[in-house]
Amino acid sequence: MDELLTPLDIYNKEFNKTFSVWAYNTKEVEEFLDLVAECYEEIYLENEELRDRIADLEERLQEYKEREETLNKTIDTVKETADKQQRTAEQRAESIIENAKQKAANIKERAKTQAELIIDKAEMKTEKMVNQTNEQLEEERRKYKNLVESKELFEAKFKSLLKTYLVMLNESDGLEELELEQLDNLEKQNIEELKDKFNSDISDELSTIKFSQDKVAAIEKDKTE
Repeated sequence: MDELLTPLDIYNKEFNKTFSVWAYNTKEVEEFLDLVAECYEEIYLENEELRDRIADLEERLQEYKEREETLNKTIDTVKETADKQQRTAEQRAESIIENAKQKAANIKERAKTQAELIIDKAEMKTEKMVNQTNEQLEEERRKYKNLVESKELFEAKFKSLLKTYLVMLNESDGLEELELEQLDNLEKQNIEELKDKFNSDISDELSTIKFSQDKVAAIEKDKTE
């Protein structure tokens, strides 16, 4: 069949009359009915095919809708999970930051306490050294004072001894002039040796005292700085 009939073709179809004015040609009617049946069959089959395709498309559409719904649920679940993980990560980050701040504060406090202890120990040690040095200085001053007193006592005793010795020499008639001169030289030599030894001892004591004074001054300077 080359061309399908339209409803207008069926409506306008006219049959030739044979025996009567009002009668239709049976053959033409049958041929037309066959043609109509053939066209209707094609339309029916096509309609059935379209129905099947529509049903298949509706089924596939329903499947797509279900997939879309499942996908939307999955997206919502993923989004909810991501939001939950983000909140958890933020809470964990805040906790880590807070712990870090607390640890830093503890370390700072411990460092401050240790620094104060070190400073206190250093001050106590410095004070102890100063006290010890002052005690040593006082001891050296006491020794120096004793040396000065010993010198004065020695000079007084030595002068007294010389006077006594001179008196004894004046009272002795048996000594020769040469012996007196030798004795005088011997006494002078002994006096010079005693003076040198005493001056050496005094110099050593003065050096020790000066060293102690310098040490005290250095400690006081370090303590001030």
